[in-house]
Amino acid sequence: MLRSILFPLDATEASDYAGETAIQLSKKFDEKGTPIHLSALGVVDRPGIERPEPTPMGAGGFKEKRDHTLLADAREKISNSLKNYEARCKKARVECEFLQREGDPEEQITDAALIHDAIVVGKETNFHFETSESTGETVGNLIRNHPRPTLLTPTIAPAGGNTLIAYDASIACSHSLHFWLLLGLPLIGGDVHIVSVDKDHERATGLCEEARSFLATHDVQAKVHPVESSDVVSSLLEVAGKVAAGTMVMGAYGTSGLKAAFFGSSTKKLIEASPYTLFIS
Repeated sequence: MLRSILFPLDATEASDYAGETAIQLSKKFDEKGTPIHLSALGVVDRPGIERPEPTPMGAGGFKEKRDHTLLADAREKISNSLKNYEARCKKARVECEFLQREGDPEEQITDAALIHDAIVVGKETNFHFETSESTGETVGNLIRNHPRPTLLTPTIAPAGGNTLIAYDASIACSHSLHFWLLLGLPLIGGDVHIVSVDKDHERATGLCEEARSFLATHDVQAKVHPVESSDVVSSLLEVAGKVAAGTMVMGAYGTSGLKAAFFGSSTKKLIEASPYTLFIS
């Protein structure tokens, strides 16, 4: 059963909704008599700011001054983000621990995750905001290295509230499905649906039934949606829309593993296009 959540935050819109997801998860489990320990973590990317760079002769002092300014700015932004989240937690009557650290964001998040059950993070969160405008680098590494099951949230709340399990009988998919069950997430995720996509409709149907039978042993009832198609991404998103999904449970899907190809193939397209929270383990 889920007992603790780590929420790595920054000042992005994506982080705002991830924070709300963490609060709502905590409240739902608390209502069922299972208090959640929620931790909000803000990381100042000091190594990124102080990274050595080629500088013209005599310009070393300028870089040192610039680094000092960027560090001060980053500390202030992270501190303000934590204070704002503290106010949100108090308003929601959710207990939360607030952590501010300096170092490589991925390393700091991984270390903190070791004593938490799950991570909730926005898919477009930028932990290197002082040195890079790109998003997803640290998030992508977290997915690949999977220190803990991760709820990867969109920028805005999904329209639906049900759960869609993308099942392909892979080890990674089974791993995610098991963690979703063991953390007790079926208790709070609305109706459960299973989708399997394959060029062979009979195989897709067999996969759906396999997953449904497994869920039934855990007293979880699910509706199945076998899809005959070679376009996995479009098929998953189409079914997710039809069943009013809010969350998709998935591991590696098909021939290109999620962790191995986060920035390639159909997996990247799915994560970028998905307006749903993704549960990945």
